[in-house]
Amino acid sequence: MSRAGNRLIAPMLATPGPPPEDTDGLWAAEMKYDGCRILAAVGGDRPPVLWTRNLTVVTSSYPEVTEALTAAFGGRGRIVFDGELVALTQGGPSFARLQKRMHTVRPGAALRRQVPATFLPFDVLSLDGEDLTHAPYLDRRAALADLAHQLPVAGLPIQVPPHWVQVESEVILAAARDSAMEGAVFKKVSSIYLPGQRTRSWRKVLLRNRISCIILGWIPGEGGCAAGSGHWCSAPTTTTTSFSMWARSEQDSAWPCAGNFGRSWPSWSAAPVRSGSTPRPWRSTRRCAGSNPSSWSTSPVTVTEGCGTRRTKGRDRTSIQ
Repeated sequence: MSRAGNRLIAPMLATPGPPPEDTDGLWAAEMKYDGCRILAAVGGDRPPVLWTRNLTVVTSSYPEVTEALTAAFGGRGRIVFDGELVALTQGGPSFARLQKRMHTVRPGAALRRQVPATFLPFDVLSLDGEDLTHAPYLDRRAALADLAHQLPVAGLPIQVPPHWVQVESEVILAAARDSAMEGAVFKKVSSIYLPGQRTRSWRKVLLRNRISCIILGWIPGEGGCAAGSGHWCSAPTTTTTSFSMWARSEQDSAWPCAGNFGRSWPSWSAAPVRSGSTPRPWRSTRRCAGSNPSSWSTSPVTVTEGCGTRRTKGRDRTSIQ
């Protein structure tokens, strides 16, 4: 919704970068959850609305969230939240699991039970019809905390995530890593909300895991990508890294597998990759299971370094350098 409450608005975006050096009362910190950015409007004698950062309305995709919002706040004036939609597991948010819901317009009861969605509002832009976008971050957070008191203790798919003030960035990032989070977002406590703008008043810091790999072979793409893509089959140069999540046992004579990593090939380079070549940036696409490279390196000596921004069950988002 706009500040007048009549139109959808785009969310404020954080700028990637290093954490602030001085967090002494000037910055607040939040965890960065691995999900889908969602804004939500409820109340004001109008139906609830959910929409994405691209202004796509997805209200019907998450009925449990809209029902919960209506139950908690439907009798009040119009309230607009900004937050993250996640699919929670025992290990935290799982983007791979959430994908089962993201492209389903009207999920059935079975899918809703299998992959329940949870909305994590971290900001409030309008409260009972009053525009809060010009209020400082901490004032908006205080208003959000008051709204959280209206939520039942359990049984509602809406959870207001915590924020921290006067905590060193190193402590925040260590906690994010220990909790298997995607990273952290640092926000100036005095920052106002600027719809649709990317600002340095919000900084996002992504956690990255690095691993050195030996490229052993590749698998040609299929269909329309047959001449333009492939999968690298890599083995880590160390067996101590947690990135080897699909590694075979040490008793196996085969190399431990670091994962299948897909990358796009330029149209002028459709020939098989030769031993010793250096690939360009790519992203992981599939697991190792069932892989059978059709082209093996005769001298698998290429050592390259992969960099993963996060790891979820059955999924790594990785680039190679």
